[in-house]
Amino acid sequence: MEKLDNILLILNETECVYPDILEMSCWADDIRSNGLTAFSKWHYIDNPLIDNTDKKFVLEDASEDSNNIVYALKEATHTLSFSPHKKNASVDFGRSLMMRMLIHLMGDLHQPLHVSSRYNKEFPKGKIIRG
Repeated sequence: MEKLDNILLILNETECVYPDILEMSCWADDIRSNGLTAFSKWHYIDNPLIDNTDKKFVLEDASEDSNNIVYALKEATHTLSFSPHKKNASVDFGRSLMMRMLIHLMGDLHQPLHVSSRYNKEFPKGKIIRG
C-alpha cells in the first residue's frame, strides 16, 4: 500500500490533491468536467446488446473504436509495468496518471451502461446513453 500511495502522491504535487483513494477514484471524471476531454472515450466500450425481439434486425455498424476502456486498461498496465533504465520525473508522472485512471476505470467497467449499447431496428448504430 505504501508503494501505491507513493505513486499516487506524485500528481498531488501538481494541483490534483485528493485526501484518499476513495475521493481519488473520481479524478478521471473531474478532469473531464474541467475540460480535459482527451481521455473521454476511455470510460466506456459499446459492446452490442442486440434486441432479440426484432428477428429481422441486422447489425449495420459494429466497428469497434479502439479508443475505449479496454485500450485504456492495456495502456495503464503497460505504463505501470514499464521499468526504465533510469528513474525520472516523466516516468513517475505517467505512473501516477495511469494509476489514477486505472482506479477509476475499474469502477466504470462495473457499470452496465459503460460496457454496452442497445442495437435494434430503431437504433441500428446503437443507443448510447451517457450520464
